[in-house]
Amino acid sequence: MGKVCSDDGECIVEPPPDGQAPSGVERHSPGFWIQIVGGGGYTNVDLAKATREAKNNINDWNRGHYSFSARGMLPLGSAFRLGAEAGYEQLYYAAVTVPYTPSPIYRKYNEGATFFGALGQLFLAGPWYLIGGVDLHIFGNGTAPGISGGLGLEFHLGGLAIPLEFRAKPVFGDGTPLVLQMNTGLAFGLGGG
Repeated sequence: MGKVCSDDGECIVEPPPDGQAPSGVERHSPGFWIQIVGGGGYTNVDLAKATREAKNNINDWNRGHYSFSARGMLPLGSAFRLGAEAGYEQLYYAAVTVPYTPSPIYRKYNEGATFFGALGQLFLAGPWYLIGGVDLHIFGNGTAPGISGGLGLEFHLGGLAIPLEFRAKPVFGDGTPLVLQMNTGLAFGLGGG
């Protein structure tokens, strides 16, 4: 798409060639992008396997999930960004009462992890994009790898963008938690525009 001006100063915008996406979308501009995102959702996890406790001893739990992260993304071509992501996520909570004489044993599992990894975004038609990545989760008692994939939309407001994403994210640790999350946040490009 380009602007064509006549000698008398009138300008028109030419449509893009057939089969080509409009180039006026700022996500395709060169330069580094910073994205700050957060969200929530649900963690599907077998709590007995994750905590290594007898199922009937788990008397309270919460599988609610929340996370926040920062991303640095570099456009490679007109429709792909590759970068890194780091953040924190809360996976689940479980309270356990183990019957024991003379008094019961109480334990709590409040599982959250710091994570970092590589991330890619492949832009489709309009504001839609696919997102996927690999990461490492650092728990208080060890580490576990994870992968993620999903679908997103990116709305532009001048030089800023607002992403809205759905991601599925299995973490290959105890109980193999599967996170289903919705994210949103703010993105902005640095230079090259």
